[in-house]
Amino acid sequence: MIEKLIVLAALTFTVVDGDTIKHDGERIRLWGINAEERYTPAGKEATRALKDITEGNSLVCVARDRDKYGRIVAMCYLDHGKWASVENDIACLMVRAARAKEAPKYSGGYYKRSGCVAYK
Repeated sequence: MIEKLIVLAALTFTVVDGDTIKHDGERIRLWGINAEERYTPAGKEATRALKDITEGNSLVCVARDRDKYGRIVAMCYLDHGKWASVENDIACLMVRAARAKEAPKYSGGYYKRSGCVAYK
């Protein structure tokens, strides 16, 4: 497991889909969640939700690994001073918004234990 801090200033990254962002040509996959593919109606909603959550914000990402596609897998937080908290965890916010689901195979149930449940 790699642990590398990546700081993304606002306007230096783009949202690829509901669980992936791109910075400096590198794709960063949000750790522990899965969103529908962007070409589906639910995937378009997930992509829009991630854009809404991150728009105008700087991010701090903690790289944990690389996936089989070579993407960085990271826990990413809104940089509001207290960034390493579940309240600023982008993946948790996506799960709470019901725009992504936890992938317990990868997260080990972290988001469920942290109280990141979808509000209906």
